[in-house]
Amino acid sequence: MIRRLAFLGLVGLFAAYVAFLVNRPSSDRGPAPAGGASVGSPSGPSEGYSRLLEGREFSDLLLSPDGATLYGGGVQGLHAVDAKTLEWTEVLRESTGGSFRFVRALVLESDAGGSRLLVGHADGLDVVPLAGSPPVGASSYLLPPRLSNLASFFAGKPVVALLPAANGDYLVSTDRSLYRVPGPPSPSSLAPQPVASVTELDGAVALAGSPLNTLLEDPYGGVWAGAYTAKGGGIAYQPVNGAWHHYGVEDGLVHGSMTSLLLADRDRILAGAGLYTAGGATVFVRTPAGDWVMDRNLELSSGFPLAGEKVRHLFKDSLDRIWFCSEYDGVAIFDNALTRRLHLLTQETGLSHNEIKAVVEDDGGWWLGGRSGITRIERRVLSFP
Repeated sequence: MIRRLAFLGLVGLFAAYVAFLVNRPSSDRGPAPAGGASVGSPSGPSEGYSRLLEGREFSDLLLSPDGATLYGGGVQGLHAVDAKTLEWTEVLRESTGGSFRFVRALVLESDAGGSRLLVGHADGLDVVPLAGSPPVGASSYLLPPRLSNLASFFAGKPVVALLPAANGDYLVSTDRSLYRVPGPPSPSSLAPQPVASVTELDGAVALAGSPLNTLLEDPYGGVWAGAYTAKGGGIAYQPVNGAWHHYGVEDGLVHGSMTSLLLADRDRILAGAGLYTAGGATVFVRTPAGDWVMDRNLELSSGFPLAGEKVRHLFKDSLDRIWFCSEYDGVAIFDNALTRRLHLLTQETGLSHNEIKAVVEDDGGWWLGGRSGITRIERRVLSFP
């Protein structure tokens, strides 16, 4: 009798598990497309894909000026990848000879003195000369005045985002504040000055202590900073010569935890957000009066065919397509008008992982970095429509 009851119990558990599998949303989760967007066919399995450095996390990617080297930064440090052979090496910190920790942001700078990377990481901000440039400590290498004191100023300040501004300055976001690094006219003795501390932003919702992990400068000189936090969060926006303004969930923002900001075109900005299995994207448009307003939210739960609920990263390619990268479910690629989903990329189609945090493009195709490794996708795979 006991064995019979145990058997029936196992049968019941198995039936419940089968029901879960049948009813569980697939990687293309959500109801049938709505809101004017249609779903196209995903690309074929694995052809034209290459995977490397699997098991290592990548938060940002950057190509060298000649396109010969891909730089990838993440939890396990900074790596340089040969774009042709896919062979890689680790780039070490010159000051310590050890690995970088938690690289979150990479920016490329070139001038007559050579090319260099600005590397934002858990211990501050470093300047790394690229191939062909003398080491930072070499007498023949003249560090631009505005960069000469960066290492000491940001030592111990975790840098989470970098933004080259149109005027030559850099915006540097730490886990607490947003700083402006002076451009070429500034004397070497001038330390970076904070342009906004999250505790000083106008608005009812306090963003104190929230990392401003995504930055954007719009074509009109306005600065956008998105905060990633489970409570509060949102976007701080400052027009040229204007006061800071806050956009939050209470104003209609899709979610308070901001992950990415993208200029879709001159008068349209996309803001990706989410936490675990909640989120989406908010579309901002600029009015004739010059104000930025929220136009609509893009959510899987409302029928817009994202790959997954949370938008982890946003990217626009040379074909004007918009890439919505998710936390768990791969990448959905749309036309610029967001009326049709063109491709769905997942581990099944060849990605090294479904969570994608960075995308860059070269003549041969695309590089995608995320939770586990880097994926190379050849252009022929996604050259249509």
